[in-house]
Amino acid sequence: HLVRQGCLRDCPGKNAAGKENAEKWDQFLTHVKNWLYSWMRPGYCETEDEYKISKELLFRYISSQSALQAAGGQQQLLDTVKQWVQNKVIVSENHFLFYLRKHKRAFHTYCSNGHEGTNFGMKNHTIPMKATGTMTKNAKALTMQASLKAAEMNADAYRNVTKPNKKWSKLPTAPHVTPFAEGLVHAVMDRQDLYSVRRVGEREFEVKCSICVEPFIADHSVSEDKCPIPRFYRIRRVVVDDDGVCRCSCCYFEQVGIPCPHMAKVFDTVQSQWDGFLHTDVSVRWWSRYNYSAYQFPGHGNLTQLFHDLRHNDVKGPKLHLDLLTDDCMPIEDP
Repeated sequence: HLVRQGCLRDCPGKNAAGKENAEKWDQFLTHVKNWLYSWMRPGYCETEDEYKISKELLFRYISSQSALQAAGGQQQLLDTVKQWVQNKVIVSENHFLFYLRKHKRAFHTYCSNGHEGTNFGMKNHTIPMKATGTMTKNAKALTMQASLKAAEMNADAYRNVTKPNKKWSKLPTAPHVTPFAEGLVHAVMDRQDLYSVRRVGEREFEVKCSICVEPFIADHSVSEDKCPIPRFYRIRRVVVDDDGVCRCSCCYFEQVGIPCPHMAKVFDTVQSQWDGFLHTDVSVRWWSRYNYSAYQFPGHGNLTQLFHDLRHNDVKGPKLHLDLLTDDCMPIEDP
């Protein structure tokens, strides 16, 4: 609502720049909104400096000649948009900036749209809750929906435990994690070949995308009216601590609970025969047995408590055996 509804409320409408510029003005506003969303999403601004650069470039884009053309030469329209960004969006930056919460388990959720009246909530399906309905009627409807949703989730959890084999996956995690988690692990494994790795310390590795273009190359073929939203070239660092736990500077594990492709590339390079991550390398939240046993009512006795204790002492990250980090496995290079 901060961006989408705020733009509808505070910014000039589609026809404010005239009928002949209506499409251009609408594209301009859409681009500004996508730029603002990039600050909330992973993969764009991951540090304070990157955010400041992106913010400065956004204001330059709003003040550009192409933006003025989209506004039909009406500078006051651009001033209104700039004031909206400054006074209605940026003032709430501490609540939505991705780099401030990239170490938290937020599952890459950056807006509330995914939780409003959808199956992500306690409803079994979308059902109209009209203001004309009485409190008692609406409460009964929501209670019934919550019961259906709980039964559906319990049935899915039971199937994942009793039928753990996933014919579409041969990874070691397949029999132990939920189908959704296995899909995430598969996506990570598929991406590892896009990266190259260098060992820069006894327990430290640099991983970079091998298909990305070199940074800071100016592309003069891109016009102002198609100004790209800034994305930054990065070299990820994977560090192995004294317990063998791997941590990556991308913080994907901290956000989702699944090892990242940078870790996968390190594991695959260090180990000659590596079939994939184990389920003990994945957060307990994704284990099939945990989803079934930890939230049963009245519960599975001591097993439920054990899973809750394990949840509070969750997996910190995938583990790599320290005895594999020899000089023979991979030479140490200068950072």
